[in-house]
Parts: sequence; C-alpha cells; structure tokens
Amino acid sequence: MTDYKNLKLIATSNPHIRGSETTRSIMLDVIIAMCPALIWAIIYFGVEALLLTAVSVIGCVVFEGLYRKLMHKPQSIDDLSAVVTGMLLAFVCPATTPLWMILIGDFFAIIVVKQLFGGIGKNFLNPALAGRAALLASYAGAMTTWLPAGTKAAIGGGMPVDVVSAATPLAYLKTGDLEGLKQIASVGDMFLGKVGGSMGEVSALMLLIGGLYLIWRKVINWQTPVAYIATVAVLTVLFPKAGGAEYMLYSIFGGGLFLGAFFMATDYVTSPNTPKGEVIFGIGAGLLVVFIRYFGGYEMVMAVGGMLRAAELKMVILVDGFIMTNCVLAASRLYPEMLPYCIFGHCGDEAGHKRVLDILQAKPLLNLGLRLGEGSGSVCAYPIVDSAVRMINEMHSFQQASITKYF
Repeated sequence: MTDYKNLKLIATSNPHIRGSETTRSIMLDVIIAMCPALIWAIIYFGVEALLLTAVSVIGCVVFEGLYRKLMHKPQSIDDLSAVVTGMLLAFVCPATTPLWMILIGDFFAIIVVKQLFGGIGKNFLNPALAGRAALLASYAGAMTTWLPAGTKAAIGGGMPVDVVSAATPLAYLKTGDLEGLKQIASVGDMFLGKVGGSMGEVSALMLLIGGLYLIWRKVINWQTPVAYIATVAVLTVLFPKAGGAEYMLYSIFGGGLFLGAFFMATDYVTSPNTPKGEVIFGIGAGLLVVFIRYFGGYEMVMAVGGMLRAAELKMVILVDGFIMTNCVLAASRLYPEMLPYCIFGHCGDEAGHKRVLDILQAKPLLNLGLRLGEGSGSVCAYPIVDSAVRMINEMHSFQQASITKYF
C-alpha cells in the first residue's frame, strides 16, 4: 500500500514533455547556425570580427562561471547558453567596438539580465539584446559608428586611420532616399552583406542559411520568422517611402531583420510556444519594426552618438540647424565636456532654434534667417571656420616673417 503521507511532491516549470534534445544540443545547433554569418563577418570586416566574438564569448562564460561559483550554485557553463549570448552580443555590435566595451556588455547581459533573475529560462529579456541596449545607452558614439562598406576594422577596436564612419542603409530608408541608397549598395549587395552595419547582421543570405538550418533541425518553428519577415514585407510594399517593391526588398534585407527573425524573436524564454501564438508574436514584432523605422527618431540617436564620439576624439563639431542643435543639447546632458568642441554654424528662422542656442549659451557664426536648409547653414559657415584654422596654422608670425620693428 502506498504511503501517501510521506510522498514528496516536486513541482517544476512547464513544459513537462520529455524529448531527446538537451539545452546543450539546442545551443550547439544555434552556434552552428550562426557560423555562416560569423565567417562572412571575418571575411568582410577582417580578423577583428573574430577577435571581438571570441572576447565576447569568453567574457560571458567567465562571468557566468564566476557568478555561479560565488553564489554556490551548480555550474551551467556546460549548457553553452553563455556562448550563444556572447556570439549574439558581438553580432549586434559594430566591428569597431573596443574589446573592453564588449566585456561591459557581457557583464550586463549575463549577471544583471540572466543570472540575477535565476539563470537560463528565468530571464524576462533577451540577454544579448539587453546588453546591446546597455552599451548603446552608455557608449552611444561607439555603438553608432559604422565602417564604410568593405573597410576592415582595426585590431582592438576603433576606426582605421583615415577612414570616416558611414551611414547605414537604414538611414537612407528612413528618409526615403532610395537613389542615395542605390549609390552605396544594390539589393544584391544588401542580400549578400556588402554594406556597413553591425558585424553579424549585414548578410541576409548567411543569416537565412543559419535560420533554415535551425528550422531543419527543429530547433525553431517557421511560424515566427515567416510571420515577422512577411509582415515587414507586406507593410513596406503597401506603404513604401519610395520605389515600391524595391523599397520592400531593401527593407527586409537590411537592418538585421533576418538576425532578429531567426535568432532573437525565436528565443525560447521570451517567445510563445504554440503555433498560433508564434504567428501573432511574429506579426506583432514585424509591426513594431516598421513603426519604429517609419516614425522613430533613431537617426537623432545616431547623430548624438556621432557627436559624443567626435568629442571623445577631440574633433571639431560644426553644428547645423535646429535639429542638430537639439542633438547637441541631448549630447551635452550626457557629456557636458563636449560643448567646447562645438561650433554653431547659424541661427535659423525657427523660434525654437534660438531658444535652444540660448539654453546652450551658444553664439552662432551666422544669423541669416535660414529655414529647413538641410545643411546650408553649415555649408555657409564652413569657409569661415576653414579660414580661421588656416590663419592660425599657416599665417607667419612677426618673428617668422623677420619683422623686428612694428607699430
């Protein structure tokens, strides 16, 4: 007869159906699926892409191992989830990200987002995306500095000598400048990955290969990524900013959409586990992507990041009109020391522009009443700045000119 009084009831979280897969085998498949995109990043951005990924992976594994040891918890580094987090975090960062910076992202992803909430299966955010968000908030300049297409990254992070950062295709799509985008990349270039951007997101082809592998291995279901990508495709072809179907192709092949669809939106912990729920989730994610791309202000975030980075490098920042002056205002609240590097080109006709200049206690070089000039203020002010620099650097002193007596 069963002694029910002494039975132990063990409660565990769902799902309760057992399968042959283990966390380690699933994570190993995800690592394999990411390898094509990693190989392309190494080919396209140089060995720095491999170094950045390796440091990120090592950082995540070390942080997880140390935390579990200090908290006297069973080790979990063998399940390879920390390796996946490290690779994904490197994938969503520029190839120029300094190595010490990626380690800060690793710490936030593993310790703050994952382990403090109980470890794998209990985090309410995707650790890699949370780590990327933390780096963007803390180091906007470095996180929004992109290499021009085909440029190799410098070893150890940072921009190569004599290379300037370049706008990503999303910046052109945001403004509807399809002709400008065509000058830097064709649809085929976007699909293959011959564009600037975060190192693991640029090649839609390699990410598609990895995604199909995960579906074939039954690691993920097709519903979420298909609904995700299809939603973006339908909305951008129905409501294009320019070019119709061509705009749609640029939209789905750019901005890391495939990385998000196959590797982020399918995260076991933060996504649904029923077919209907996965379709709804994918549609919702696609709607958010289009909404943010169409109506978000991310280009201003990139401008703020560029200004902070320029100030960090002690570069002169020639500020144009109302929008860019607002970006300076935001940047100066994060790093007040950047203001001495700013030269304000002009005061526009907008009342708000004068108000922001007053808040910054800035005196513009010109006051011509320009309005929505799209850079015309900076164009007019640049010769003045250039002349001043040339005068300081090239004009001879009295001593150099052999003038010994002057009145």
